[in-house]
Amino acid sequence: MRWPPLALVLCSTAALANAPPASLDRPAVVAGMTAIRPQLQACAARHHVAGVAVVAMTIAPAGTVARAAIEPPSAGWGDVPPDSPAAACLVRAVEDARFPAFQGAPLTLAYPIVLRPR
Repeated sequence: MRWPPLALVLCSTAALANAPPASLDRPAVVAGMTAIRPQLQACAARHHVAGVAVVAMTIAPAGTVARAAIEPPSAGWGDVPPDSPAAACLVRAVEDARFPAFQGAPLTLAYPIVLRPR
């Protein structure tokens, strides 16, 4: 039996250790959304809205937002109409969010954004 050179084994092990995770976990999503909180609150202040906006978004494996849209209010959730200027502002802010890269399929989720008046 012939063994590979030790340096090759060490490089391969290091590459595996630095591989992105299979998917995003909840803390990573929350951290990415928390980072854009100032932009989200600026939208709320600019457009005089308060309450909850539910954003449906798809996060690509590269960690970028591939799609974002404000969900229409339903079942007591959501205070921002999806076709409003406030919704457009919120979507632009969410599209700027960044998350850690991961492997696998894009992640689609709904995320509630609490908007507070200033």
